[in-house]
Amino acid sequence: MRIAPPVLATFLALAGLPGCAGGQEATVHAANEGTTSVRLGARDDGRRLELRVGRGFTLALRANLSTGYSWKVVSSGEPVLRRLGEPAFTEDSHQAGAGGTLTYEFRAEQAGTASLALVYVREWEKDAKPAATFTLTVVVTK
Repeated sequence: MRIAPPVLATFLALAGLPGCAGGQEATVHAANEGTTSVRLGARDDGRRLELRVGRGFTLALRANLSTGYSWKVVSSGEPVLRRLGEPAFTEDSHQAGAGGTLTYEFRAEQAGTASLALVYVREWEKDAKPAATFTLTVVVTK
């Protein structure tokens, strides 16, 4: 089967996008005007976020707390970032064993570069590898 050149060019261009075979780091540019909030999720793992001092973002990650697993912040990005309170958990349903989403809120406190890192672990399994990880580099400007 022969692939038409424009289709092949599109495929090759997409292959270099984050989350695809190329694996290049992508930058998420936050809205720096108005009250638009930036919402990030698992698809943003390994990316870079750029925003201004005073702006915030939310990070929503899937979790099933009934299994004993939860997301734990291992690098908070302080003092460049500040976590605003405890994460909120929203259930998918009220059925026993249902999963949901843990949502964290952060705000840029000062200019600089911060590394945010979370692991999905069971607290009591001290030597176990995390079931999942999430990292984000945050660049804050004035």
